[in-house]
Amino acid sequence: MRVYEMGRHFPDVFHMRRIPVVAPTELERGPVHRIASDSAVVYVACVLEYVSDVRAAMDEILRMAGAVENIYVVTIQPWTLTATLHPRARWAGIADTHTVSMGPITALHRGFAAGLVLSLAAVSATSERAPDEAEDDVDDGAIDAHAIVQVDDDFK
Repeated sequence: MRVYEMGRHFPDVFHMRRIPVVAPTELERGPVHRIASDSAVVYVACVLEYVSDVRAAMDEILRMAGAVENIYVVTIQPWTLTATLHPRARWAGIADTHTVSMGPITALHRGFAAGLVLSLAAVSATSERAPDEAEDDVDDGAIDAHAIVQVDDDFK
């Protein structure tokens, strides 16, 4: 599976030059015949979120890996904006040891996340700066953030 976290360094990490990469679309079409059953350690990152049938994809991943112990899954956390707002994302979930739990991203999720982003943008755009309190400043001996300090040439 494609590993976005490691990018072009993927072969160096696994000490191989030609690591088979399976795209989500290839995984959705059914068996990936170029990878034999029970023949691979499968690292899945940012793939399950985009397939139409998570169960079928996991079955194919298990076929390639042969055993659950040979599968390593990384998912986009379901509470992130990336999980809900990415236009092609269909699922969000959590992978923990030998359990992968994925749920569909609904219009309600997308609407809530978009509303949150728009609300934060509106608050950011309309927030006013606090009035300058320099006029009411009392000399209490503390260093003022607005003070300009001139350093004597002998001090340099």
